[in-house]
Amino acid sequence: MATDTQFDLINYIQQTSLIQGSPNTTYGKSTFDGNIEKNGDLTRRSRRDINYHLLNGTDISAFLNAEVTGVIGSGVNIQSRTGVAKIDKSFESYLEEHSESDNFETSGMWGRDEAWAKIIHFSKLQGGIIVRHHYNNSWKIPYKMEIISIDMIDFSKNFRQDNVENGLKKDKYQKVIGIYLYDKDRITSTLYPMENMTYYINAWTSISQKSAISQIVSLLPTLDDYLQHKSSAVKGAIERAKNGVYWHTELYDTLLEAINEEIKTSKTSAGSKVLKIKDLMTSLASRGVGVSGATTTPKDDKITQISSKIDSELEVISHQSQKEMAAAVGGSKIGIYKDSGDSNYAGIMGVSARDEVYYKSIFNIFKTKIIDEYLVRLFQVGIQSGSIELSKAKYFENPKKYMKWDVLRTSKIVLDPAKDAVRVKNQLLSGATNLGIVYAEKAMDWFDEESKKTDIEIRIEQMRIDKWKKAGLENPNIKNEKDIK
Repeated sequence: MATDTQFDLINYIQQTSLIQGSPNTTYGKSTFDGNIEKNGDLTRRSRRDINYHLLNGTDISAFLNAEVTGVIGSGVNIQSRTGVAKIDKSFESYLEEHSESDNFETSGMWGRDEAWAKIIHFSKLQGGIIVRHHYNNSWKIPYKMEIISIDMIDFSKNFRQDNVENGLKKDKYQKVIGIYLYDKDRITSTLYPMENMTYYINAWTSISQKSAISQIVSLLPTLDDYLQHKSSAVKGAIERAKNGVYWHTELYDTLLEAINEEIKTSKTSAGSKVLKIKDLMTSLASRGVGVSGATTTPKDDKITQISSKIDSELEVISHQSQKEMAAAVGGSKIGIYKDSGDSNYAGIMGVSARDEVYYKSIFNIFKTKIIDEYLVRLFQVGIQSGSIELSKAKYFENPKKYMKWDVLRTSKIVLDPAKDAVRVKNQLLSGATNLGIVYAEKAMDWFDEESKKTDIEIRIEQMRIDKWKKAGLENPNIKNEKDIK
């Protein structure tokens, strides 16, 4: 039920399926105190409106693709850092095996990196997501994750006496301790405790926000106005293309005179008159006049081209609307729409750097709430199943001692590799960075890469020694026989 404490956007979402525009002023408009918990149906209605634009436009898909690319990049690389080689090696091997779709996620649809991308995608689209942790000894690795959409929450559940609001059960401190999720029939629902669930949302309407609602909803008024203008402009352009010129021709007057004369003198029925007129029109059309070409007007054989400034107007509106909407969701027009036509190299690099700061902040939150929780649970399962080379007794003496890892991601876009190489070189010389950071920006581990390089160098050197020996020749790089051993 709408109240006078709700602002115009909320009233609109509750009353219609399309967002048409936002007010220019709050005068005479209802306001909103930020508490969306009073409006349980708001989240469902907002998803409906967002999904309309998702399916009938291109902008929201661009927002989502940019978010996933910026936050996750080309993938996430996880390196164990306990400091004990055998533990690190066995845990990383366990991680690699668990990353496969059959082992990682309950439906078997997604491997680990793809699942990370889906979490970021749907968190942006719906304002949050639920991750549920499952354990089953019949599985090859007895732990899997389940990704649950926000629309699986039964927002109709409201029991004040039990502190249940919009499907979320809270304790006296307002911490979410349980969620009502729909059963398979999508009619009944069951309360699940948070013990094995992670509720991941973006709170942006108020500090007290607990229900998930996407920030994209704030773009819908602008997006709807922009799309309506673009649609009108495109339709107008199509009509102008069909009827692009006016032909001022004597044929037009000749035709009208012939038709008038025929009507005056003919004694035939009206139907026959129409047929005769049709024949005359067909004859004129064969001269090049038709609805898909020129529109005929009286006399003076000349052609008038119809012009319009609507194309330039649409370009200005598109540019401004896209820039504002991109900024509202934390990105840039360059990053989201891949449009760098108005910027030079320095401008693109500056915008990319700001995008990177935003996406890195989102990734850090995602890492803390989702990835770290996953790694803790998988490490524990690995210890209990004997897959990680560490005794249970040793582990449980101090579990936090072994909760050390690096989570690396690649998201930075290099526009000019040569200039970027010079930048990295200068930063290394000045001490502004180190090789560990440089490798991490590419989602690679410095130690592992150097180890691989050394292994290759050793193999090459051993190959050379073997070939010299096989040829029965003295290796000029070896000073004495004992060096061959």
